[in-house]
Amino acid sequence: MKPGPLALAIAGGLLGALPLIHYNATSGWPHLGLAGDLRLGPEIAAGPYGLGHTLRYLEALFWRGLPAMLGAHSPHLGPLPRAGLNFYLYLAALAGSLAGLAGLLRRGRRPEGRLAWLPAAVLLLNLAVVVGTHYGSQVEQDRPRYLLWLYLALPFCWAWLGQTLAQWRPRLAPALAPALALGLCLLHAQEYPDFRSEWGTSLLKSEGGFYFQREAAYRGLLLQARQAGLEHLYADETRGVFYRPNPDLGAYELDFLAGPHLQVVDFDADKRPRQAALVDASHSPGFYHAGLGPQLEFLGLGHQVLGGKIFHSFQEPQGVDRLLDPQGFTAQGLDGRPLGRVLSDGNFRTGFHTQGPARPGEGFVLDLGGAHLVAGLSLIPTAQHEVPAGLKVEGAGDDGVFHLLRQTGSYGAPLYVSGPRPFLKARFGRVETYFSARPLRQLRVTHLGHSRHHWSVQQALVFGPGQAPVEASWQQSLELALSEVERSGLKRIYADAWPAAHLELRQGGRVWTVTANRFRTVHGQAFPSDQRPLEVDVAVGSAILVNRRAAGLTARSLENSGVSFTSQDLGRFTLFKLGGYLMGPAWPLAAAISETDPQSARRLAGGRLAQGRWSSQGPQRQGQGLSLDLGQERLVEWVILDNPGHPNDFPRQLAARASGDGESWRPVDLSLAGPLIFSGELPLTYPGGQSVYRLQPAVKTRHLRLELAGDEPVWWWSVQGITLAAPAGQGRMARR
Repeated sequence: MKPGPLALAIAGGLLGALPLIHYNATSGWPHLGLAGDLRLGPEIAAGPYGLGHTLRYLEALFWRGLPAMLGAHSPHLGPLPRAGLNFYLYLAALAGSLAGLAGLLRRGRRPEGRLAWLPAAVLLLNLAVVVGTHYGSQVEQDRPRYLLWLYLALPFCWAWLGQTLAQWRPRLAPALAPALALGLCLLHAQEYPDFRSEWGTSLLKSEGGFYFQREAAYRGLLLQARQAGLEHLYADETRGVFYRPNPDLGAYELDFLAGPHLQVVDFDADKRPRQAALVDASHSPGFYHAGLGPQLEFLGLGHQVLGGKIFHSFQEPQGVDRLLDPQGFTAQGLDGRPLGRVLSDGNFRTGFHTQGPARPGEGFVLDLGGAHLVAGLSLIPTAQHEVPAGLKVEGAGDDGVFHLLRQTGSYGAPLYVSGPRPFLKARFGRVETYFSARPLRQLRVTHLGHSRHHWSVQQALVFGPGQAPVEASWQQSLELALSEVERSGLKRIYADAWPAAHLELRQGGRVWTVTANRFRTVHGQAFPSDQRPLEVDVAVGSAILVNRRAAGLTARSLENSGVSFTSQDLGRFTLFKLGGYLMGPAWPLAAAISETDPQSARRLAGGRLAQGRWSSQGPQRQGQGLSLDLGQERLVEWVILDNPGHPNDFPRQLAARASGDGESWRPVDLSLAGPLIFSGELPLTYPGGQSVYRLQPAVKTRHLRLELAGDEPVWWWSVQGITLAAPAGQGRMARR
């Protein structure tokens, strides 16, 4: 090929790939396999690429990949055995392919045969990609589809070989092509029965592969769903064992059979973001999952069942127009240990946790401080997998006699209500139950069965009837919210699963939001991670959209965190437009003193430690602390502790004392104020790499001592930077 056309071809390829190149360049080159956090195959984290990888991938190519592509071995059987007829047939086929490749390269050097370079270049370039990046690990995992490029060049290699043999023996030329074709077919066909048998169907069985053996029955069920008025359906896409028959069709196969009038997606991990958002935004979808019945009974919403597997037409929970104020709530474990306010303190880092995988009889009693009309309970776990295996919820009035409210022996994933209907999603996951309103003072929650995971409850939300139900429908409320978002020019919205899906469909690209679907790109990436809570950016242009029943507690949380905001009721929603943290100027520290690690404490007074840290020098113990000297009396309202290099080393219980002379100390009221995360229902505090505390009321003092008020058996207390700030309005107002 001439240099000019070759340069134009390269330029055209680069121009066409520009969007992909830009994405990779800004995302650590994940699709070239160069990023250290690339996840491949069955959740394998790849490390830095090196020469050892090249040698491993070349070996996998020879013993696993090429035998499968040349038809000498089935991919699920591991490496090709080093003996037997297939091994020698494979060597013959490989030798012929390599001879053809060499012949193409040689012919490409001649002026009349330059086009022969094209198939050879395709083969060599893709070979370099497989053995030169982490994509070679796919071949190691017996995934030969990453070698499909071989079939682009193989016909040309065999054609060159056939032409060469014909020139050597002209009389054999007419028989060469059929002989080569027959040999290749036989080589592939001898492995075909084994491959098909892995999917439950022998080679000559006429009814087709496993997926469509019951096609007529599935089509009939999907037709019934459409006739029942369903337009959107969730299904399970779980595949427990590779290369083995599965007991049911998954979401993708059902979507193929359903046609254009019924959209089917996976429950929470569909790799089609647009389709997932369409179903998430549906007002009344169906759930195709035979084992979901017990969880739906525990949720407590009336519904219909179609064919024993499709649950649909859910009723909305009644009498849950108000989120009870948790100020007076306390809790106690069923084993007698006091839990205090950890389930109602608005702090996502405190709560109830089992000591290991959850077992029968573990749980807690939540005391509401008095009798309230109660119609629902929502339990927020640490992560979506820390849900119970089974659960029993009982209630008692002032007489202390407990009665069963809801019970299920089977619970698999968070099932909760967002907007008008239930969701089975990892993001914003909550364990919820609803029942007829009744006066209750105590709620007893008991784990049933054995779980493989811990069971955690970070916050417990209790619902009851409101004084005046909102007349606007969910759809009318949604239209009000979407119109206000567009009119206000907001750029970042924190919203629960149902409104977030509508925001993605209507405002996608113009407004940032996070849908509940686990995968948010067609490549399967999930950013931000659904294993971590969603941190709130409170800067101007951000807003939180909550169910109106949570508006009061949301306003209190934002006020306590010192966030500037305005709120607006929009039917069944309330929109909080955020304006940043408000606080006065930061005061300089004259000294920082500590009994543990005094040298690092002194360095803290000079500013944030770029390297190193002050620490408790061991697990947190009550009484350990830092004494801070401002040099003169200052009015202090805010205390900010930074520890980004050690995000788990935040103080679990922190108290404060103030002094004018450094000798006579008095306790002052210190409360956690931030940072904030969004749980789907309302914002909660989330200390970690930074912890924001508030003195209420503000304290005029020269000396301030921060002191641990309890023990933590595992984590240290680390500080890399301290900021003490005045109340908003003192001196020049600052926004963080």
